[in-house]
Order: sequence, then C-alpha cells, then structure tokens
Amino acid sequence: MVRLYSVAHAVVVLGVFALTSLPAAAPAAADEELFHKNCQTCHSLAADAVRRAGPNLQQIFGRAVGTLAEFPYSDALKQADFAWTAEAMDAWLTNPQAYLPGTYMMYRQSDPEIRSAIIRYLQTAAGAAAQQS
Repeated sequence: MVRLYSVAHAVVVLGVFALTSLPAAAPAAADEELFHKNCQTCHSLAADAVRRAGPNLQQIFGRAVGTLAEFPYSDALKQADFAWTAEAMDAWLTNPQAYLPGTYMMYRQSDPEIRSAIIRYLQTAAGAAAQQS
C-alpha cells in the first residue's frame, strides 16, 4: 500500500512538473492561432503584404492611430489623438464603434481571454513602432 502511494505521488509530482515546464511556444502558438482566426482576414503583419480591408498591424504598438500611409481610414481614426497601447487595443477590440464612433471596423470580441491572446500575439509578432524624434 505504501509503495502504491509513493508511485502515485511520484506520478502527480512529475505531472505537475511537466505542466509547469511547458515551453512558452505552446501559449504563443495558441495566441497566433486566435489572431489568424479572428484578425487575419482583414489584417496582415507582413511589411510587404497586399493591402487588405484593415490596416497592416506591423509595429502597431506605439504607432499613432490612423496614420499608416496609403490606408483609407475613417474620419474617426484620422482624427484620433493617441497611440496604440495594449489598453487601447483591448478597449478597441471590445467594441470599436463604442470606442471610436464612426469607425469602419465591425469586429467585436467580448471574451477578455481572446482579446488578451490577440494582444499578446501582436506585442510579440507585430513589434513596436520606431520611436520618432
């Protein structure tokens, strides 16, 4: 009986160790999948991508809203006076129309976990805008 308990304990300890030792790539892959599923139809992260319905998101964080050259932004985005942050992106993804009335983006994401995953992915894959002097 003691031996069975020891084996079961060892299995539990090893299982916990295995779960806490998962590579960071697993969550990152899930975040990327959520970006592709929810955003990639309209947005790209590639510098040389063909223009889509939404602006390119490469180096989105730190970029002034509505300023990507040659993209036909709504007046609401052209007149916005802030740069993209994780917090702004979260509010935007929750309800773009409420955040900036008059915008063209209709997508909404009510699940905070999905929004967080998309933002995490953008923070790593899209990078930050170069600081302008």
